[in-house]
Amino acid sequence: MQPVREFDAILLLALAVASKRRPAALVELVAATDMLDGDMPTSFKMSDAVFRLSKHGLITEAEDGYALTPAAEAIVTGQRRKTETAARVLYVNERLAAYEPAADALTSGPIALTTEQLGAAILAHRAFKNSTGKSWAMLKANTDEINYQRKKKWRPGIKPAGTNKSKSKIAGK
Repeated sequence: MQPVREFDAILLLALAVASKRRPAALVELVAATDMLDGDMPTSFKMSDAVFRLSKHGLITEAEDGYALTPAAEAIVTGQRRKTETAARVLYVNERLAAYEPAADALTSGPIALTTEQLGAAILAHRAFKNSTGKSWAMLKANTDEINYQRKKKWRPGIKPAGTNKSKSKIAGK
């Protein structure tokens, strides 16, 4: 698939997160994209990516939302769970560049999202994000910042590690 843009990979990953159990609504897709990218997508960038990916048979409309096709699921899967987002995007970009759509994948028409649809979804997401509720797509806190070595408690009669000095001397030193 040529040309491949970085936002295509982000959109595929976001749709994989948002449509895990059922097809994702447009607001859920915007929220997942915001979570992965860390930045709110513009309506033009998102409509262009959805059009391009659906034209190549990677995104389809299903029921009341959008879902990945089996070809797109094959592109997105195959990574370790704990892979960082930047590495995931790079991995998906590489697989998108090597992707050649099958002839039957191109039979469905491309999805054309209007700027009004996307604008309404982005505004709804912003309103929800600024409300007191928490988003379903919140990132977990970085475990490196949380995990720190606990200080060992001092117990009477036990010396802390490293304070026991050996009385034996090595000959010649």
